[in-house]
Amino acid sequence: RDEGGLHHDIHSYRWKNGAMAALGTLGGNAAYAHDINNRGEIVGESLRSDSLVLQAFGWSNGSMVHRGLSQDQRTW
Repeated sequence: RDEGGLHHDIHSYRWKNGAMAALGTLGGNAAYAHDINNRGEIVGESLRSDSLVLQAFGWSNGSMVHRGLSQDQRTW
C-alpha cells in the first residue's frame, strides 16, 4: 500500500525440499499467496503493471497464470 508516498515490493515464495523460490508477479510489484494444495498448486493475488487492482492468480509448475479480478476487487 502507498503509505506516505513509499512503495514497497511484496513477494510470495514457495518452500520445497529445503529451498525457497519466488513465485513472481503478474507484472506489478506485489504478490500474495493465499493457499497451496497437495499437488503444489498455489492461488493468490498480484498486481499487474497496468493496474492497481489486485488480480487473482494460479501458480503451478513454475508458471503464474492470471485468473481475472480478485473477488472483492481491492485496490492498492
